[in-house]
Amino acid sequence: MSGAVAVAFVSSSGGVLPDVLTVANNWPVPISELWIAPKTVDTESKLGGRDVLWLDEPDGRPASMIRATAAARATLQSRNIDWVASAGTAIALPFFVAAQSLGVSTLWIETLNIHGGHGRVAEICSRLATRTLVQSPDRMLAHRRALLIGELQ
Repeated sequence: MSGAVAVAFVSSSGGVLPDVLTVANNWPVPISELWIAPKTVDTESKLGGRDVLWLDEPDGRPASMIRATAAARATLQSRNIDWVASAGTAIALPFFVAAQSLGVSTLWIETLNIHGGHGRVAEICSRLATRTLVQSPDRMLAHRRALLIGELQ
């Protein structure tokens, strides 16, 4: 798609995937999509027909995160990505770090399906994000550069 914004949507399987899909399907300008996700039953079924790079979630060890970040950087550069958008989990972190090092804009989608507090990856990615989408007004003060979008799905 000529002139389209290139967006890498990074998602884990499970509850965050529908939120990321909703944002992708409602992006305000024409986009060229690349999906980065672990290959699971739900990601395969929900991302069928889309351009997907299947990656395993990094295990959190420093060496694994360094390798994942280098691979993320190479992916963003080779695909000329303009934006990285995600709602989590560990698979998102290397892409947000790589995006920041390359000057690529990032969008963090705070999900409502997280119970018992947000994890470390969500905290880091929301701080690195160019913009954070929140679904509840009470979360506006928790994030700099937050944009209230209301409940997704």
